[in-house]
Amino acid sequence: MKSLVMIESEPPSAPVSVYYRTVPSASPFQYGQDNPGWQRVATGQTPFHASLQLGRYHIVLEPFADFQKSETDIDVAEGHVHQFKANLQQGEFLAFLRVTTPMPGARIYVDDPPPHKKPPWGRTPHEGLIGVGDHTIWIVKNGFETASRAFSVKHGEEREELVELIRGSKGTLHISGNASPIHVSVDGIPVGTFHPNSAITIELPAGKHEITATADDRKDLVGQVDVPRGQVVPIDLVMVPTTPRGAAWTQAIVSAVFVGGGIALKVQSDIVYDDIHTAKTNGSLTESDERYTKGKIYAYGSAACFGVGGTLALLSTYNFIKDPTPSSAIRVGVPHDYPDSDTAPPRLSAPRSPAPAGKTAPRTTSPVAPPALAIVPSYPWQGVGLMLQGRF
Repeated sequence: MKSLVMIESEPPSAPVSVYYRTVPSASPFQYGQDNPGWQRVATGQTPFHASLQLGRYHIVLEPFADFQKSETDIDVAEGHVHQFKANLQQGEFLAFLRVTTPMPGARIYVDDPPPHKKPPWGRTPHEGLIGVGDHTIWIVKNGFETASRAFSVKHGEEREELVELIRGSKGTLHISGNASPIHVSVDGIPVGTFHPNSAITIELPAGKHEITATADDRKDLVGQVDVPRGQVVPIDLVMVPTTPRGAAWTQAIVSAVFVGGGIALKVQSDIVYDDIHTAKTNGSLTESDERYTKGKIYAYGSAACFGVGGTLALLSTYNFIKDPTPSSAIRVGVPHDYPDSDTAPPRLSAPRSPAPAGKTAPRTTSPVAPPALAIVPSYPWQGVGLMLQGRF
């Protein structure tokens, strides 16, 4: 036979939960714990009546409004009427507070001035009960100025605080690049050296700043970046390899060889011309004299060498001056807010920057060594010539 259990409270309408001990050896019921061996068998509001079988029960009047919980154990005997009545104790007089911000996720500290010693009361938007009286709240979000509000609440009052947040006066540069190492300066002040997987993160006043960067075998970089207020802006230093000048040096060397050969041939041509002129003056010159042919060969060879040398000199000058590759540049990413954490903004890290879409990453080019072969003038016992010289 079941028994009747009557549960009442002052004030009424308190939420009720009734738990039955299904395992005789179960530990005593503890509110808020898992309580293995106990099973909830009835719920409702006071005044509450339930027909229960005999056994061990635990009755909990849950906390509601500003009243504290009340609980008790009861052994239900067969064929009895059991009555339980509780006078609920009123806890601290409370009020209801809701805090919102235009940017969600800001941390709320209640009566805990900086440096905050307790965990946040919540994150916006957040609402809950607080004690009556005077309070001060602090609203904290990375990248924004800390805001505070002071107010007073009465018992049972519902209060809402909409707090505007103003971005901070500083921003952060997150610097990466496509070479290693890259020595970076901001506004003429060195700020660090970039290596792969080790980006440079620096906090700066909001506004325009000059970025300079240098790297081995890369063109120097000079550019400007606009640092936003209260945000992180990633930038990628695209360091373009310097243009190789090996072809220009080769042309310059060969040009010098040809010009030197032209000068040597011109000297020999002048010597032959002087000999012919002397022989002609002495009357010993004949029309079949072979010096006519030799002199022409020297003269034509000299003109040819000067022509080739001059052409190569022009090509060398052009190749020294021309620069077909673009200058090193700054690629600016999309600014974003600081990471949402309970601490100061952490230093960020980023992998090595990829090449722009549709382009291949520039590769370092080794300097071109001077050619192993060269054409040099030759002065045999009689006459002059050109000789191909090389090292193996």
